[in-house]
Amino acid sequence: MAKKNFMKGAALLGVAGIIVKIIGAMYRIPMTNILGTEGMGIYQKAYPIYSTLLVLSTAGLPTAISKMVSEHLSRGDRDGAQRVFDVSLKLLAVVGGVTALALFLGRAYFAEHVVGDSLVSMSLAAIAPSLFFVAVMSAYRGYFQGMQSMMPTAASQVVEQVGKLAIGIILAVRMLPMGLEYGAAGALIGVTASEFLALLYVMLQYARSRRRWRKELTRRRREPASSVLRRLLPVAIPIMLGACIMPLTTTVDSMLVTNRLEFIGYTTEQARSLYGNLTGAVNTLVNMPAVLSMALCMSLVPAIAEAKSSGNMEQLRSRAMGGLKIAMLIGLPASAGLMLLAPNIIRLLYGSMSAEELTVASGLLETMFLGILALGVVQTLNGVLQGMGRVYVPVFSLGVGAVVKVVLNYTLIAIPSINIYGAAISTVACYTVAALINLLVVARSTETRMSIMDLLLLPGLATSFMALAVGATVYLLLPRLGSTLVTVIAIGMGGLVYLLALPITGALNHQDLLLIPGGGRIERLLVRTHLMRGRRPGRRRG
Repeated sequence: MAKKNFMKGAALLGVAGIIVKIIGAMYRIPMTNILGTEGMGIYQKAYPIYSTLLVLSTAGLPTAISKMVSEHLSRGDRDGAQRVFDVSLKLLAVVGGVTALALFLGRAYFAEHVVGDSLVSMSLAAIAPSLFFVAVMSAYRGYFQGMQSMMPTAASQVVEQVGKLAIGIILAVRMLPMGLEYGAAGALIGVTASEFLALLYVMLQYARSRRRWRKELTRRRREPASSVLRRLLPVAIPIMLGACIMPLTTTVDSMLVTNRLEFIGYTTEQARSLYGNLTGAVNTLVNMPAVLSMALCMSLVPAIAEAKSSGNMEQLRSRAMGGLKIAMLIGLPASAGLMLLAPNIIRLLYGSMSAEELTVASGLLETMFLGILALGVVQTLNGVLQGMGRVYVPVFSLGVGAVVKVVLNYTLIAIPSINIYGAAISTVACYTVAALINLLVVARSTETRMSIMDLLLLPGLATSFMALAVGATVYLLLPRLGSTLVTVIAIGMGGLVYLLALPITGALNHQDLLLIPGGGRIERLLVRTHLMRGRRPGRRRG
């Protein structure tokens, strides 16, 4: 049941994440068509500044709250868990308010001297208030996650996306006639409004939950705020530093990529368009599968912390390897599918692009396919390491990866025959390096022998069957049907074949099904349909 609890949470966050990504695609895809790649370039240049300040004001603390609340509750200490939340909420409100004010007042400086584009100033002003809303909301999310109650986080993520979709697109369309910078700002006002709505939602859920368990609070002893902070910050600060690395790297990218493209002869407008193509269109697709591994990460932190707090190393190993196995089962087919169908998917989603832009986007997506798998592994193992208290390892691994990324960006983009593709190659290298470091540390720290057969070869075999099905579908149907219909059929066929191949090849076994909510029913169905062998008599069933 303990295994199923964290997987149930991960599954809930994963489903919400898929819904969020679908809604996000419904937002990003028309937004790219509304603003164009140059307008998306302005939009995307605002995001690294916002993301960096958001990381400084929130990253680390929700995870630390989750970890500490879980540890208190594992000892039956409801008062201690509540005190962690109370102190953290006040801290995050202050930090969020300061960073929001700093971004609003410093918007012109950030636009001109950090990203080198004065048109971004208005977008920064539009998104600044959301820093406060997200900071406060993250305290509530961290508390619920520590209780291993993932519904409030999942639902609030959906509220965010629905609000952004409804408000952002309307404002972008209405403000675009005044200029590209106004259109981008309108889209980002939608982001701010959506964060406010999500905050209201989690506050309501907290009030409802508190009424149910407030009788458990004794209030006999209140731990001093300074004591809570002394335990909270050593966990939060390393995680915050690690989370800062990629936004900071992206901020460097926003200057470095365009500058190196201009260095080899591209105009400012061309460089901005290529950057918008990479970050607005391609990265959106690359990051879609990562929502599931991020859900695993968020669910693994309190689950691993609980196992470690109780001294149950066998449970810790089981949860860690279960999470990694699921990450591989998700990452391998996602990587292969996006590589095989890159031109079809880009054409399906971004029909307003010119032929040249479609070609570039397809090539970038094909180049980044391995980065999808590596990113999933990085995120999943970050959750394991943070739950174990090895909070500095993700900082180190992502730091090394970021250095590799910057060096390769500077070197490869300046080669005319590589140009913007150098940014895609450097991203793959970044996540691959970080994933390998995390794997090594987790294996040594947990004294676990990782099975190449279970983690890579068998899932890879199932993925190969999927790839054959996708390739055959496109080859046979493309001459007869339109590209859009063939793409949809190929995705459906590939998914079906992969699901069937998992139990047939042994990539999905009885132990894996024990981790999945409803796994017992799935196992019985697979046995009845002869896709999986039944267990031998005498062995405990899931």
